[in-house]
Amino acid sequence: QGNDEACAPRVGGIETVPPEVFAGAQYVALGHLHRPQTVGVNIRYSGSPLVFDFPEADQKKSMALVDIDGNGNTTVEMIQFRPIHDVRILRGSHAQLLRSPHSSDFIKVVLTDETPVIDAMHRLHEVFPNACELTYARDERAYEVKSFSAHVSAADPAMVIDDFLNEVRGARTT
Repeated sequence: QGNDEACAPRVGGIETVPPEVFAGAQYVALGHLHRPQTVGVNIRYSGSPLVFDFPEADQKKSMALVDIDGNGNTTVEMIQFRPIHDVRILRGSHAQLLRSPHSSDFIKVVLTDETPVIDAMHRLHEVFPNACELTYARDERAYEVKSFSAHVSAADPAMVIDDFLNEVRGARTT
């Protein structure tokens, strides 16, 4: 019972506070969210200064330089960060990636090879010493779902099992 909306997870929490609460403030700096966001006039989430995980790899990080003059007028200048080590996701075959330019960025590697590569990460570390994660594209694909459409007779369980094994394994029971 109760309101499902009240129990819904919230990110940041600002939606629970009306902007009127900040009336009269020249600038409101909020934290917690990883991506910089403007919520209202002079109400901003700063965002995190660095990328913290691979899902954030494409986010541009910045900081807001806020100037409030003696009359309360506010100017905000966004200054883009260029980290020493970027966070990137690279896709390709093991052989292709080994021919890539050397990089000290933090890398997630998604191999497109159909078969496992022996000692793949060790060899990739020669090109990408800060490679952090390795996955295979084939593991990211959805599995094929097969439906069992054989006629099921409750009177003969052995036949049901035999039909099932034939469908799954391609071979009948012996």
